[in-house]
Amino acid sequence: WFGASLASADIYYVCSNPNLTCYDFNTYLKSFSQYFQSNDTFVFLPGEHFISYPIGNINKLEKFALVGVGDFVEYSIDHNVQQYGFDPYSMDSTIKYSASSSIIICNISTYFSFKIIASLTIANLTILNCGRQSLHAIQLFEISSLIMDGVSVQNSTGYGIVGLNVIGNSQITGSSFIGNNQYIKSMLQRKIIS
Repeated sequence: WFGASLASADIYYVCSNPNLTCYDFNTYLKSFSQYFQSNDTFVFLPGEHFISYPIGNINKLEKFALVGVGDFVEYSIDHNVQQYGFDPYSMDSTIKYSASSSIIICNISTYFSFKIIASLTIANLTILNCGRQSLHAIQLFEISSLIMDGVSVQNSTGYGIVGLNVIGNSQITGSSFIGNNQYIKSMLQRKIIS
């Protein structure tokens, strides 16, 4: 099922201010079938990367990677309440964590879905506001090997990450999942109030 497994590896740089050597992630998403191939790596440069174009199912690949190159910065929950609109009453504001300065910020209906991938790497990224209603920020289905290192998934509408049949040598290290499940929380609040 890896039709493009013999293709050469390509590295695509993602920047928040596009130029001749670097595009924003939406540009790559608009040409999904051209850029999302086996052995491809997307390198997110430091900055805020706003994703407004829907992400399709990233599937049937030998290897694939999303990697940030930003520095890690220590934050507190209070900082994110002010900047990204977290609910200060639903979290302990004394929590401190590190997050990458390569930040992916999704619109209300964007989420990542990875299916049938032999080797998936997600590293050194902060992922904010992803998901759609009860869909989760990162969905993993039939992943043979997962490396998730230095990833912070925050304020998604569903869970931060959901995996089914993630097998083999998989590991999640140095990562955090903060303030997720926003849609489900709002639905519960509506039922309690009504």
